[in-house]
Amino acid sequence: FIQHVSGDAFTAFACNGLALTEQTARKLREAGLDVIYLSFNGDEPEVYGRMMGGIPFERTLANLRRAVGIARDSRLDIRANVSVARANSERTTRIKDLLNREGVSNITFSLCHNRGGNLRDPEVCDTPPIPEAQDRCAVIQHTLFIDWRGQAVICQQDLNGEHALGDVLIEPLD
Repeated sequence: FIQHVSGDAFTAFACNGLALTEQTARKLREAGLDVIYLSFNGDEPEVYGRMMGGIPFERTLANLRRAVGIARDSRLDIRANVSVARANSERTTRIKDLLNREGVSNITFSLCHNRGGNLRDPEVCDTPPIPEAQDRCAVIQHTLFIDWRGQAVICQQDLNGEHALGDVLIEPLD
């Protein structure tokens, strides 16, 4: 799918880095992907594991290193998003420094949210809900999310495809 649309659209892939193996990173680069947004929410194993639901810090860091090397001298850009919450708010400078040392310079810091209802631990995510005056997330105005099954969903956090708009495997994209 990325290869099919990469000549006509900006393409990006958001992930937690666990499955970002050398083979996967190479395939994404060869398909013409523009950006990988990697969620990276800690600078050491304990905080990282807590923020990332138990994902192993060292494995993800190794995957990040490989992906940065694979992206070098290509159109693929590796970027990071850090969700700031109670568990890591005092560590943002250290997280940024770590990512910079690993070759990631484009880093976004955002308030942690409940990941479409999937993150329920108040010790990790203590961000207040969206104000009532804001009736929707504005991201959908400029972004189309296609999940791993080909489902167009309204939010990249809709991990279970509960709010699918269509299926790009059997329906035209438009």
